[in-house]
Amino acid sequence: MLREGSNLVLSGIPQGESLDFELIDLAGRTLLRGTLSSGQTSFSTAGLRSGIHLLRIAGEAHKVML
Repeated sequence: MLREGSNLVLSGIPQGESLDFELIDLAGRTLLRGTLSSGQTSFSTAGLRSGIHLLRIAGEAHKVML
């Protein structure tokens, strides 16, 4: 994962799959929810507060700093 401006860029997304994701703050609130389509490797984090968040992709959690 890498942050470029207001986008979060992901690597290692399998081609030909769609993966559900959630971005969650440390209070447990879901801030973003969506699906990463085949070949899509980024999504916008514009408007979100800086801080530590959890990114859940297909059931696996990852810590993200925005």
